[in-house]
Amino acid sequence: MKKYLPNIITIFRIFLVPVFAVIFFSELEFSRLLALGIFILAGISDVADGYIARKYNLISDFGKLMDPLADKLLQFTVALCVAKAEPALTWVVIFLFIKEITMFLGVTKLLNQSKIVVKSNWAGKLASTIYFVAFFLIMLFPDANKIIHQLLCGGFVAFSVMAFVVYLKEYLAYLIKNK
Repeated sequence: MKKYLPNIITIFRIFLVPVFAVIFFSELEFSRLLALGIFILAGISDVADGYIARKYNLISDFGKLMDPLADKLLQFTVALCVAKAEPALTWVVIFLFIKEITMFLGVTKLLNQSKIVVKSNWAGKLASTIYFVAFFLIMLFPDANKIIHQLLCGGFVAFSVMAFVVYLKEYLAYLIKNK
């Protein structure tokens, strides 16, 4: 059972995605705070499954595939829900969509050409952390000045672009090394 724990946590995080969306749009008195709690739980589970997998050498092909998928499903769903409530943030959903399609196509090409599975690096983890903090603050303070929400999302986008550049540099260095 222990060897499957990171994967079980990842599946749990995937399960939390539709639960988050349903709660976010429910008519419950504290629906936004409850949704925020689910978002925090999903974030903690993401850190936990990665930590457990690395610490106990429980890294699996399933986890390599599903963990990033769970992350992207959560990020996209949270951004979509928040943008539905605050339409001025729709651009963030569009950015995420374009970024993820671009990354997917690039990773697929690299995998097909070189049989290399791209692992996350510090820049990607930092961008994800900035995303989490930005959307945590937006959901915690929904009535804050909307310019602050835009700036928080702008910070996430800036770090995402930086992460993309870091990944691109690593890929180009790999190509030069293996020519």
